[in-house]
This record gives sequence, C-alpha cells and structure tokens, in this order.
Amino acid sequence: MPHAVLLRALMELPQGPSFSAVREALTMLVGACQWPSAIEKEWFLQAIRPVVEMFLDESSTTIAQRDLLEAKTCTFEKGTYGHELRATAEGDMEIDASDCVALSLDDEELLGDRVRRIECFVSNASPLVLWYWDKEHPVIAGALEGQLIRITKLAKRTTLNRMVSALHVLCEPPRRAKKKEGNIKERLQVQHAPSEGLKTILLPFPLTHKDRFALSKKVPDEKLLKGDEPTPTAELNFSQTRALNASTVRTVTLVQGPPGTGKTTTCVQVLRRWVMMMPAKRRKTTSILATSGSNIAVDNLVEGLVAMGINAVRLGRPEIMRPEVSRCVVENVAMRNMGVASFKDVPEKAKRKAIQEAMEEAQVICCTVVTAGSALLKDFRFPLVLVDEASQVTEPATLISICRGCQQLAPSPDLAQAELLTADRGDVSGWDASWELRALAKGTGL
Repeated sequence: MPHAVLLRALMELPQGPSFSAVREALTMLVGACQWPSAIEKEWFLQAIRPVVEMFLDESSTTIAQRDLLEAKTCTFEKGTYGHELRATAEGDMEIDASDCVALSLDDEELLGDRVRRIECFVSNASPLVLWYWDKEHPVIAGALEGQLIRITKLAKRTTLNRMVSALHVLCEPPRRAKKKEGNIKERLQVQHAPSEGLKTILLPFPLTHKDRFALSKKVPDEKLLKGDEPTPTAELNFSQTRALNASTVRTVTLVQGPPGTGKTTTCVQVLRRWVMMMPAKRRKTTSILATSGSNIAVDNLVEGLVAMGINAVRLGRPEIMRPEVSRCVVENVAMRNMGVASFKDVPEKAKRKAIQEAMEEAQVICCTVVTAGSALLKDFRFPLVLVDEASQVTEPATLISICRGCQQLAPSPDLAQAELLTADRGDVSGWDASWELRALAKGTGL
C-alpha cells in the first residue's frame, strides 16, 4: 500500500469513535506498507498509537459536550476559491482559524445520520471561511442553495497532523524528492527528514558496545559550524562548559539536569555559539531553531538571545506571550520592516512576503515544538535545533521540531523526569524508553 494512503487515513481519522474501535485497523494499515526494516515499522506503530488515542479521546469529549453549548447557525455562499464556503453574515461564532467544525442541515441531528454531517476546516475566522473536500455532499449542496446550516466545533487536527508527518518522515523508506505526495499538503518534504546519523540515535536500533563507542564520538554528517569558539558571555561551571563545547561537534548533546541548575542559561549560550560559528554563506538563511513545549520557556530563550544582541524572531500567538518579547513577534518585526503600524490595509500577498523576509533575516527562529510544524516554516530547513525542557514534551511533539532537516540537536531534559516514565522497563535503549534515555544509552555527548 502506498504511504500516501496511510498518511491520508491517519490525517482524516473520523471524530468520535473510541481507540479500541480503530486499533486493529491501525495495525493493518501500518502492516500493509513497506518499511526500511522491522525496526521502523514497529517503532512507527508504537509511536502512532498514543497519538491517535489522544486525538480520538479529545474528539469524543468535544462531541459529547456539544449539547451543553448553544447551537450556532449560519448561511453560506460560494467562496473565492473552489471547495470554499464563506459566511454571508458577520457574527461571533466563537471559532478560530485552524479549527475543525461539523456542518449539518439545521433540521438534522448532528450524529443521527453521519451522511448528513461533513467536517470542514476553518481557514479564516472573520469573515468565516471554511474549506471542504466533498463537493457532492448533501450538506454542501444545501449550503450553496442558501439553507440554514448548523455549525459545531470539533477537535483540532493541527497537532495530530504535525505529529503524524514527523513520525512518518523519520521512519519512511527512501522517497524521491520530486515524487508527488498524493495531494497531502501536510506531508513533509524529503529534505525535512533528520540526518541519517541522527536517525540512528533517535530510533531504537540495537547496538553493540563498538557501535555505542562510535556514537559517543559521532560528529554531524555535515560540518555546520566553523571557526574559533567564542568565549561565553556568562560565567559557566565545568559541566555547563562541557555541554557548550560538545554542542559544536556532536550530533546530539544532552544539556541535562534538574530544575535550577542553569540549563536555560547554557541553552542560550549554545544558541549564541551556533550563531557566532555559522559560516558567512549560511548566515544569509535561517538555520537555527530554538523550541520548547511551553511558551514561557520559549520566551525565556528569546529574552536571553535579545539581551546578547542576537536577532531572534518569535512565532506564535502574541496574546499568550510575555509583553517583553512582543517586539520579536514575527508579525511585529515584519510591520516595522514595512514601516506600517498595522497589517489592516496591507494586501495579503505583501503581508506574507514581509513575514517570510522577517523569518529569513532572523539568526534564530523561536517557537513551541508544535508551532515548528506551521505552514509558515514549510520551506525552511533547520540543521541546528535546540529543545529546552525536552523531558516535559511528548516524543512525537518533540519530533515536529526535529523533523525540519535537523542534523545537530541539543535537547535540554531533566532525565529524572524521563526515568519516571521508564522505570522497571529494562533496556532504556529500546522501545519503552524516552528518546532522551535512548540517546544517553547510546553514548551521545553530555
């Protein structure tokens, strides 16, 4: 079975059924595809199961709560593009861009007849614009005829799709760079896969003592950093200095320690050193991605970088960031570069170009691990990736940021937290270990 079919099935999972109802089908789908080896096949299956289960649990909860919410209704007209519906009246629909919604005819029960319901993607919240896939669906036909349509929010698919794409590009068999992707826009490009050396560390391949020794000395597949190592701007202890030095020559450098031991300070110094040692020709394109699972941690990285004069650009929703980093938000940077106070009167094409240029000119892009899968970054590759507070993020979520062409990785976990997840499970280099413990067991640099 083509991998495009597997991806489409995972990204278009129906909302509502329990995980037990799809578990067997999931195993059959994965088993029907060809994989480089049994290792990739089994690991993908084990990694994708909790991702699917999490999404189905969230979707079931959302649907179960629908009757507690006031029903929203609206009429639509044909949008600007094909497969697009545009609301005919403004109103507070309490719907955000990237939400998923169910449309049904107002006189039909939402779950009474699944044929009478269609899921759509919210491409714009105000005015409300929806994308649909089945133009022959009776609800779409009714909407285009001006019938009153009921709108119900469903679980978002954004995180699911980004996790699926990252897990798949890490495990899939060789693929031609120009091969058609089966019209799956979320599928990552070939060049977004991590380097082969990094794959060896991330996946649970069985290793001999000789293999572990070789990995302990592993350098990136491509030498990314050149020149003399700059002196740190902060006073570091022996272990922090060791981690900083390793980050310039190792494929993976674990900056690990419990809270309060200066991991974030070390992470900022690692990012600064990467920027300072980047060859001049590479500085013309953004090559460094700094991420974490929490917005607070990302803001801390941004503040530390800006304090050292580094051009850091922050991606994400401004309302959940600290005011201190607002100047670094990509939209604000783009508006300053254009000399405007707002994008209100700026054409969409010019706005997108300004945002793209702001990201390209940045020395470091900062965002959460999930935001790293944003369409804004679809044409970017980040050979250098840092993940702060890595042990507080699930492995599939972390892989979203790694599967952006990473060749050199510096995660900063608290391994004591990771060990709680793998206690009494035996060999931590295998299936049940966190990826940080697998990397440690394989001898990667600390």
